[in-house]
Parts: sequence; C-alpha cells; structure tokens
Amino acid sequence: MEQRDVFVCGHSLGGFSALSYAGISSLDLGIKDFRAKLKGVIAVSPMIDVARETMPNYPTQCFIRGLAKCLPTLKISDLPISKRRHCADASNEIRFQNDPQTFHGTLRLSTAPALLDGVKFIKKEGSNLNVPFIIFHGEKDEVTDCSSSKKFYEEAKATNKQFKVYYNMNHSLIMLDRNENIHEITEVLLQEMIDWMKNILESGNSLKISPISKSLSYDLNDFFKEKKID
Repeated sequence: MEQRDVFVCGHSLGGFSALSYAGISSLDLGIKDFRAKLKGVIAVSPMIDVARETMPNYPTQCFIRGLAKCLPTLKISDLPISKRRHCADASNEIRFQNDPQTFHGTLRLSTAPALLDGVKFIKKEGSNLNVPFIIFHGEKDEVTDCSSSKKFYEEAKATNKQFKVYYNMNHSLIMLDRNENIHEITEVLLQEMIDWMKNILESGNSLKISPISKSLSYDLNDFFKEKKID
C-alpha cells in the first residue's frame, strides 16, 4: 500500500490532537507500512498544558478518576474556558459565543481525566517529537497557555520547528471582519501556513531550527486603528 504524504493541522484542542498524533507517529507500533507519511504539523493555539488555576489538586484528581468509572457521563461543571475571552475584538467574540459548532456546554466527568492523561502524554512524548512542526499562538491567549507552547517548542528534538507569536491577539486567530470576509490577520496566518508547507515539501525536511519568531507577529491596533471596534 502506497503511503501518502500528509500535513496535520488543528486549533486549540485540535492543535493538541495534531501534536499528539505526531507523537504517536514517532512510536514504533508495527504498522508503519499502513500509515500515512506525516510531513509536518501545524498547531494553532494548542492546548499543551492545563492552566494552574483550573488544575484540580491530586486528591481531587484521584476522586474524579474513581467516580468517572461509575458515572462517566455525569455533568460536573461548565468549562472554565467558556468564560474567558477568545477573540481580540467584540464582534468576533459574539460570533464565537453564538457558534453552534463550538461546544459551550458542561464538562462531563470522564472528560476531565482524559484531558489530564492527554496532557501527560504530550509532555512525555513531546520532547521526542522529530516531525517538522510550527506553532502559532496569540500573546494574550486566556484559554490555552502561550508559554506552554514556547516550552514545548524549546524541548522538542525536531530539527525543523518554528514558534510564532501574534502580539495582542487572543485564543482565536481565525476571524472574520464585520463584512463576514476573512480577516486580514487570518489571511496572513493562512498564507504563513501555506508557505511553511511549501518549504517543507521543497526542502525535503532539511530546514534548520528557527528561533522563536516575533518578526511576523501582528498588532491588532494596526488593523483596527481607523475602525471603531470595542
């Protein structure tokens, strides 16, 4: 069976899933002949760690794990992240909060330990990651931790890796303007993704490690300085 070259991209929890898949693909599971060939990973505002203010203490974690075996679908609380700011301007924040494709519900009991286990896995396998990857993160992200992305980037063994910070941007870097068109910042982000994938394909994964880049970061005020947006 011919292996296909693929790139994996994800945002937030999807970014976590993309990086986790890359970690699994680095393991020898005896199925490499049947697995797509992973050329690179793009993670946007990925969930790499749980914020300290939302991390339950160890006794609580043990209690939740035990109870989850008996009542896995029990609703326990609203997601803390649902109350935090996701977008840098009010119009996109309202759009996010009203998006029916975005989960705004209550956290179920079995989800909490699953997320904690996932975080442990990505911390353990992340340093062994040797697949090319690029991480984009908003400097003012209140949902996922930008510093965790920075630490992941620094510790990963991959010889082709990049980490880019967007100044004054929040969790969501995929936005629309008030005319429902793709936002300028999002256009820049998408073009960076395309250029990065092209470079990977053209270079054969031989690009050198890039330092943490802020040269291509963007100040939202540059886009909104002539617009009356709260």
